[in-house]
Formats: sequence, C-alpha cells, structure tokens
Amino acid sequence: MTKDQIRKNNILIASFMEWKTEASGHGWYLSAGYDADYHKNWNMLMEACAKWDNLYIKDKQVQSIRYTQLCDKLGEVLTLYRIEPVWEQLVKCIKWFNKIKKK
Repeated sequence: MTKDQIRKNNILIASFMEWKTEASGHGWYLSAGYDADYHKNWNMLMEACAKWDNLYIKDKQVQSIRYTQLCDKLGEVLTLYRIEPVWEQLVKCIKWFNKIKKK
C-alpha cells in the first residue's frame, strides 16, 4: 500500500470518528493535535473498531446481513494480532458504511 493510500484511509477513519484532519509539514493530524496514524496505533484503531461495532445498535440502516458479515470478518482478523489486517478490514467496513449512507 502506498503512503498516499495509507493517508487517505487514515483520513477516512478519522472522518468516521468525526475528527477533523489538518495537514502539516510533517503529516496529517487530527484537530486535537494527535497523529492520524490509525495504521500503526492500536489504541486509536480499537476506538474506531468499537464505534463500528456499535453501529448496529445506533443506526437501523446498517442492520443487515452484510453488516454482520463485515463484523465477523473484523473479529476474525482481530484474532491475528496484527494491526495491518485489522486496519485494512476496518477501512473496507467504513467504505461500505459510507456507501449505504449515501443511499
């Protein structure tokens, strides 16, 4: 994955988390001043995964078989104990979510 793809996907996650992002000479930052490094920060990534997991309760629109499949896949990659597959799966989940929200 290129640095540009990583940056775009981290911004996608930050947007899902309702953070604003800002560019600086050293990278992308969340409006609170944190690095937008979901691809290498377990704590930040797990917060985003928890938000994803709670969508079923909060948003009737996501209550579907596809959402359940995406949750199962996210849970499956979590058992690998590697951040990259979790990050990649969460990005897929958020892209699906954004697509159904546009409908």
